[in-house]
Amino acid sequence: MAETSTPPDEIANLTLRHLRSMRREMAVVLENQVRDRQLILRLTERMDQSFASVAQNFADVRRDIRDLRGDIILLENGLLSRCNDILDLVRRVDEIAPRPAEDGEGR
Repeated sequence: MAETSTPPDEIANLTLRHLRSMRREMAVVLENQVRDRQLILRLTERMDQSFASVAQNFADVRRDIRDLRGDIILLENGLLSRCNDILDLVRRVDEIAPRPAEDGEGR
């Protein structure tokens, strides 16, 4: 049987071709990684901006609720003052002219 041996130059060429193809594949993988990292960075920036916006909105809502609470307390105090004024007027009127007793009441 005749042995077919490949010359060393051909083996070296095959090895170099294989290394070149691996190098191209690695370049494609690295390029994909760079694009993925850029995408992740952009998404992270957008998320940070969104979170900052949400935090600002919550702060605004809290401030508005505090303002509303203060307004409600002021309105309640005003209403109580008016009720007390009305009661004072009723007492004064009763002191000046007592109400006549109604028929059938207590007798």
